[in-house]
Amino acid sequence: MTPPPNAAIGFAADGYRTDRPKLMGRHVAGEGFLRGMIRHSGVETLSAYLLAPGDGRAFATLARQHGAAMALEAIAPQRLDRLAAIGTLMLPGPDLASAARLRRFAGDAAWSVVGVTHTIASHNAMAAIAEMAAAPVQRWDALICTSRAVQESVRRLLAMEAEVLARRLGARQLPLPELPVIPLGVECDSLAPRPELRGAWRARLGIPEGAVAVLGLGRLSWHAKAHPAALFAALGRAARREGTPPLHAVLGGWFAHPGQEEAHRALAAALAPEVTLHIADARPPGAREGLLAAADVFALLADNIQESFGLAPVEAMAAGLPVVVSDWDGFRDTVRQGEDGFRVPVRMAPPGSAADLALRHASGVVDYDHYLAATTQLVAVEIGPAADALAALAGDAGLRARMGAAGQARARAVFDWSVVIGQYQALWAELAAR
Repeated sequence: MTPPPNAAIGFAADGYRTDRPKLMGRHVAGEGFLRGMIRHSGVETLSAYLLAPGDGRAFATLARQHGAAMALEAIAPQRLDRLAAIGTLMLPGPDLASAARLRRFAGDAAWSVVGVTHTIASHNAMAAIAEMAAAPVQRWDALICTSRAVQESVRRLLAMEAEVLARRLGARQLPLPELPVIPLGVECDSLAPRPELRGAWRARLGIPEGAVAVLGLGRLSWHAKAHPAALFAALGRAARREGTPPLHAVLGGWFAHPGQEEAHRALAAALAPEVTLHIADARPPGAREGLLAAADVFALLADNIQESFGLAPVEAMAAGLPVVVSDWDGFRDTVRQGEDGFRVPVRMAPPGSAADLALRHASGVVDYDHYLAATTQLVAVEIGPAADALAALAGDAGLRARMGAAGQARARAVFDWSVVIGQYQALWAELAAR
């Protein structure tokens, strides 16, 4: 029997742990990928190529915590022979260029280098992507794009860099990696609806029978995730409509500092005084599942350029919730308009509108956080359609049930790690055959 395709996981402990105060989407995705490999890959040996030499023990500990029963292998950074034997190096980010240069010690065809995108708005991410144009990457390498929006942006970055190389060096042909679109995954079984938790968590939060709870889940950051003004304004409008049941907004997540929580509460009071606000930490064990069980609708009106895929709506779909999201980046791939929920129109200033802002960030005058905060001011989520969507779902339990069921089926068929790991393995096999 042919063994399933395998890859050495580029391992640095920081990229695969979620037990941290400053939790980011890439940490959730990294931990999910590691669990997915353990549960769904079928490999006899789980191999980690140590990006930090001392991380071997951390890899073994994490793998066993996630239920790894197969053999474990920690590959020291200089053991390129093991990468050649396995055939693929799977990186947790987009830095193919450095890995391709290291591969030259063994030969360009010794193994495939595969990376994955997360946010691509930062200088580091854009530089790593652009660097591939001049690096010794090959057609048997790949950078996995988590959404079509990311894929298009990566193509543009590489095209601009290729233009520079053609102008300066006369380069006409550049071997570039494949840019397949493969989504991030979720573990649908662990997110499946938990009706036994619903009553207890609604009582814990103070949500009465008959009220509709609208959940926002994830990092709560107005400057780096989603400014809450659009959501609160839309909830306020929906709550004021005749026939709308009492609305409760549940923000399940975490703040970078107390000032952000105070600002969220003040904004909710100003824009949606009719809506009861609850804020809960979603990081403790069991909290995410409890909050999803307590909710009736999920909403995330992201307006930030660092958003590239968006795991939270997919998690909500897996939990059987209808979703209301902005028509933005990866949400266009994950949420089907009118089937799993609603995508709300977004307006953005046209390209070239903020060249001064780009320059200030590129020159170091403003840091990444302030750059993201400034760019959100160029984006507006349309409040009217958002209010329409929230009111429609709040007032129709049947619609909530139908959309929730459709989203749950889609999450299991398209985004479950069992499906996504299979796509990764198919890609590794295809690249190895080149």
